[in-house]
Amino acid sequence: MRVCQRNEHDGTSPHFQTGSLLVRGLDGHVCYGIAMAILSFVPFILVLFVFEDGQLGYKCNAGYSEVCDGVFRARATCYATLTFLILSHAINCRDIRQSG
Repeated sequence: MRVCQRNEHDGTSPHFQTGSLLVRGLDGHVCYGIAMAILSFVPFILVLFVFEDGQLGYKCNAGYSEVCDGVFRARATCYATLTFLILSHAINCRDIRQSG
């Protein structure tokens, strides 16, 4: 049975055996979350300090300045990477037993 087709928890069962948020599934979600955080932060660091000059800029959210170009590119790379990681996580969450 697919995760989206399961019933909600009724709260009367001492052990949650049905539904999408099982204890055995939460450890996977935590591991995916940590991996996604690392895999989205690494491209930010690579773009900012390897491909750009490493300037963090000053008040980059308040207005545009050429010093902030590296931060904007690194931020866009991070968001794009995170979008694909969330998409792959959603595909993985379709069925807990048959992920991938």
